[in-house]
Amino acid sequence: MTISRNSTAAAYPVILAALNAWLCAGLFRIEYSRFLGSIESAFIAIARWSQLSWGDLTWWPLWYGGMPWQNTYPPLLHWTVAAAAQLGGLSPARAYHIVAALFFCAGPVALYALAVRLSGSRFASFLAGLVYSLASASAMLVRPIRLDLGGVLLPRRLHVLLAYGEGPHIASLALLPLALLALDRALERRTAWRVLLAALALGAVVLTNLIGAFALATAVFALLLTRADKFDRRSLLLCANAAFIGAIAWLLVAFWLPPSLLATVSRNAPTVEGDYRGAYAILPVFFAVAAGVCLVLRALLRRFGMGPAVQFFALWSVLAGGVVLGRFWLNLAVVPQPHRYQLEMDLAFAAAVVFAVCALLRRVSRRTTMAILAVMLASLALVACHEKRWARSRIGPLDMRTTSEYRIAKWFDAHRNGARVFAPGNAGFWLNAFSAVPQVAGGFDQARPTSSNRIANYFVVSGDGGGEHDAEYSLLWLKAMGARMVAVTGPRSTEVYHPFRNPAKFDGLLPELWRDGDDVIYGIPGPTPSLAHVVAREELVSRAPENGIDVEPLRPYVAALDDVSRPVATMTWLDNHQIRIAATATRGQLLSVQVNWTAGWHARVKGSERPIRSDALGFIVVDPACDGPCSVDLVYDGGTEMKVARWLSLLTLAGLLGFGAATSLRQARNQ
Repeated sequence: MTISRNSTAAAYPVILAALNAWLCAGLFRIEYSRFLGSIESAFIAIARWSQLSWGDLTWWPLWYGGMPWQNTYPPLLHWTVAAAAQLGGLSPARAYHIVAALFFCAGPVALYALAVRLSGSRFASFLAGLVYSLASASAMLVRPIRLDLGGVLLPRRLHVLLAYGEGPHIASLALLPLALLALDRALERRTAWRVLLAALALGAVVLTNLIGAFALATAVFALLLTRADKFDRRSLLLCANAAFIGAIAWLLVAFWLPPSLLATVSRNAPTVEGDYRGAYAILPVFFAVAAGVCLVLRALLRRFGMGPAVQFFALWSVLAGGVVLGRFWLNLAVVPQPHRYQLEMDLAFAAAVVFAVCALLRRVSRRTTMAILAVMLASLALVACHEKRWARSRIGPLDMRTTSEYRIAKWFDAHRNGARVFAPGNAGFWLNAFSAVPQVAGGFDQARPTSSNRIANYFVVSGDGGGEHDAEYSLLWLKAMGARMVAVTGPRSTEVYHPFRNPAKFDGLLPELWRDGDDVIYGIPGPTPSLAHVVAREELVSRAPENGIDVEPLRPYVAALDDVSRPVATMTWLDNHQIRIAATATRGQLLSVQVNWTAGWHARVKGSERPIRSDALGFIVVDPACDGPCSVDLVYDGGTEMKVARWLSLLTLAGLLGFGAATSLRQARNQ
């Protein structure tokens, strides 16, 4: 009997994993997806450079004029992909699709594990996993999502992974239920090992995707409401323990998510993929209203005898569904990019509906229950077959060599001669998946270091407000950002987005270096491709431009860059975080280095520190105090914040491990 029960229990997660593997089977075989315009290009680039730079994950020189490596993206998925590529001898693109597919398969299994913890019913938890695997509440309730998907009975989670490249989001959704499970166990009995496991699990979600981090916060709130009986000392202690474990989790991941990064993302997120600048003001009101609705709903559910599983998933549905439905039904954004939380909404709704139906079925006859379940399982089987046909038609390989993105990247890689480039749209997203070419744009706008970079990227492709000065102002911005080549994709290019409103703006103005159909690369004249320049103090950009046509602050600086009479400053990257500049300068002259300044950069001449700061564009300015030829070394060490964050993470981990080991030894001696 025990063997039979255990076999049945093991069969449920295996079936869920096998079903999802069957749906996404094509992902295990492809290197590049037909959905060329998805953001997976940026994730593949990060994984590639992680694999090549394991010992030097400090400064990322490839995007936006350079930035701390932690600004690229939360790293857990990319490090997993890089490790898989290294160990398996795979390309980063192939490894990415395999790892993303594994997380896709793990999501419903993780939901099953959490649901069993909350409900005690393996079969009901299995049904919840099945419905989550095959049904999308967001597609049923939101017309734009349904139209984007192409129908109701299609796999929205797989579609989002394919069409939008949401690998990190899918991974965080697989880790999130496991984090809640670990947290629930730690709240039940707070031991060192349970606290460590819960903190690591919570931290893993945050280190995977920041959308998942906010979703985790809403889920923890729903879990605390579910576990708290009433507002008494026990409930306060429960919340205090959860806050303590959450603080431990942040300390464990502080080495990659310091306050400065969170502040940068918070500043940029409201203007990425839409205007969400009012979201932060609305968010507290949303939480207050949602908390009130959750308290009323919890009281009703308890009155009707609903268990913890129904309560938790229903309460989380209010929070996750409120974010999504508020955006589509009320045109109210309570957080930046609220539409992306549709996957969390689908998870919460699927489980809430299944457990509510199962609770109601306990009140009818066994024969009726069996009939309803048979119909439900048969319907899900038909849906699964329909979705498999859809998946088979969508998942397929792509010959990357035939694309504009690949050809542009490879030409830049072979001919850039040390220069930074401007690659538009999808060509920019894919550029660093194939090359080490630094570019003006990048792949994670939420962590873009400076507003000047955002203005430059927008104006060069849009020419917004430039009129007849479009090309002139664009050229000023390109030079100010350090670009010495610019790619343009015309209307017949295979590049996905075609971002240039006027792709012919540089014709006759800039020399044409390469053309392939409607793909053109132009050279940007200048004395040197170096990013280091000898300038006078008054030639620096002293005021940050307000928009793309506010170019007067750029003119003296660009004129200095174009001056062929002044000494050339050569710049060499010694590794990812060290630069050597050889220049000839007189006292009073400065070095302008078109690399973003941030705390942690140091300048030295013959071992002696030199003043280093930022100009109004955000670039490094050094006073080398040279009188003649000199060599200047720039070193980035992360600064005080990152040093403290690393030590906090290490000491927290060591403290928990030490306390857990000591507790285990003491218990062993007592026995």
